[in-house]
Amino acid sequence: MGQTVMRQELLCGLREISPLALGVAVYGLAFGLLAAQAQMDGLQTGIMGALVFAGSSQIIAIERLVSGVGAGAAILAGLALNLRLLLVTASLRDELSGRPWWQLALGLHLATDENWALMHAQRAKGRQVGYWYLIGGGLGLAAAWVLSTVAGVSFANAVPEPRALGMDF
Repeated sequence: MGQTVMRQELLCGLREISPLALGVAVYGLAFGLLAAQAQMDGLQTGIMGALVFAGSSQIIAIERLVSGVGAGAAILAGLALNLRLLLVTASLRDELSGRPWWQLALGLHLATDENWALMHAQRAKGRQVGYWYLIGGGLGLAAAWVLSTVAGVSFANAVPEPRALGMDF
């Protein structure tokens, strides 16, 4: 596959995930509020989002930490919630086969329910999309997630008493 075709597929995935990325951003804002309650700052929240990039798992892990169960239980809860991604990534065997280790790692890290489902929906319509489409969608979702979680922390820190306004977890 030539560079131009890869770039077009990546940009197409990025563009077509945009409506779903808006929903992810709303979810990210809510996570940012929770992260602020857990005394996380914007930098910590952004780094966590970029490295973990698993919204529901991040929410359950932080919620567990805030409730005082400890880091081990929080991590275990987050991992258990994301077990479904084993099936998602296992189904990407053809897209990931023969790729260099960094593309394999990137594909596994950026595979989400949303970009995986979008890729398969496009294939069901007869479009020839694959790895770079998935990556484009994943990059769009990751950017929306990280930026919105940091915005949520910033918003929570700007509001003196989010609990008084009913904006807490």
